[in-house]
Amino acid sequence: MQVRMSAIITACFAALSACGGSGGGAAAPPPTVPNCDSSIEYCSAIPLSANACTDNQYWPFSVQSGVRPFNVHYSRLGDETKALEMLGILEVSWAVQIDTLGFSAPLDDGGDCGPDGRYDVFIWRGIDGAFVDAIAENPLTPHDDYTTYMAISIAGSTGQGLLDTTLAHEFNHAAQASDDWWESALFFEMSATFVEALTYPQEDDYFFTLEDFQRRPEWSIFYVDNYATWHMYGAAMYLHFLSERYYPNDPAFIARLWRGARSTPTGNRPDYIDAIRAVLLADRGVTLDETIIEFMQWRWFVAQFDDGLHFSKGANWPTPVSFLDIDPSTLPAAVDLDAMMFGANYLRLVNNTGSPLSIKIELSENDAEVNWHLSTVEGVQIVSMMTIPPQSTEVMVAIALPVNEVYSNTLTFANHTASLTMQLQCRTVTSPGSNSLTCHKDSTNDDQAESRKNAPGARSGPAGFSCPRRPGSGRRTRRSRQSP
Repeated sequence: MQVRMSAIITACFAALSACGGSGGGAAAPPPTVPNCDSSIEYCSAIPLSANACTDNQYWPFSVQSGVRPFNVHYSRLGDETKALEMLGILEVSWAVQIDTLGFSAPLDDGGDCGPDGRYDVFIWRGIDGAFVDAIAENPLTPHDDYTTYMAISIAGSTGQGLLDTTLAHEFNHAAQASDDWWESALFFEMSATFVEALTYPQEDDYFFTLEDFQRRPEWSIFYVDNYATWHMYGAAMYLHFLSERYYPNDPAFIARLWRGARSTPTGNRPDYIDAIRAVLLADRGVTLDETIIEFMQWRWFVAQFDDGLHFSKGANWPTPVSFLDIDPSTLPAAVDLDAMMFGANYLRLVNNTGSPLSIKIELSENDAEVNWHLSTVEGVQIVSMMTIPPQSTEVMVAIALPVNEVYSNTLTFANHTASLTMQLQCRTVTSPGSNSLTCHKDSTNDDQAESRKNAPGARSGPAGFSCPRRPGSGRRTRRSRQSP
């Protein structure tokens, strides 16, 4: 990333002007709380400019965990019940993420925030959602780790039905900060979204983030969209794929990725792409590109296209990947492929006839940076021909892969193009008076046929959310799980 950000997470509700914990605009002040005693409680909205670690007057009360190093600070006596509930959720998050998955524990801040070295969480009336912010760099290690604190609003769904997964997500950012505070925002968000699902597997709060991710398969899996959409969160689908395909009994691989991404403050090598590449090769003997190809194939089998053989929750995930429908009867056609590196285009061909159709495939590419990989979503690589059985469907996926190894500083998000020409070669029909099959060359005159750019059909997929996560004053931001 070109500009370092000083923290990880704010939630966004409803409108763009309300995004961000300290730079996306002030939230509407909460209604006056009856029976708030201003002599001992802080009864107004806490200013967005407040420093949680030093402005103690805004948080006169706190509760501590008896089993984990947590302080939850709050302003009003009526918030004590919520603070105790939060302690329970944080204790569960610690047990899953630190004790079971093996993430590095949040660093002891030595009393730089709060009265002691416990991890400090603030109920902050007046912000939207939640965030994690940096306190100080740890000078005792060579890698770029930081102490942090967390703040959260308990207004609305963040403080109610989404409280458990929101705190689990935020806590994972605190753990990530103990390995590499300056890693890519993409890796922060995809990881925390994946880990919140491991912490509370019965919840489906992250499902909606998959919509933006699935609607734009041409975007790189690793695209940093600066919180314009939910893409960076929905990219957790790739980690779910790795978990189910390569680590079905070893979810701790995600913590190993973070330890593998540790880097010094003066550089960002290794980075998360280096770590994924190294861990996959060491653990499972597969390359990053091999997993990208297979993931793009799995990505098709969700929502109404789930076949029970891929993602365990694929049938429940709401959004199929966007694709282009092509009618084989209209061939020949030329389709313009267009995707970022580690992005893909999907083409669906439906044979409604009673005969198999043989189609010649020609790929024209002239890009020194990418190689295009063509296959069916069932995993059959396409070289020059494909056959569609009668009354059936084939889905092709074209994936833009780097020619040379890339990492986050060399991975660009420019679009790469190629041309895919499809020519109907023959129809296989039953010969009159016999049971044999004969291949008849298609009668289309290729020289006179009009080459069709962007084959008939249109990309499918529902519209996305309009409220992006936006960084506020250098904080990595997180949207709420609500659409406008």
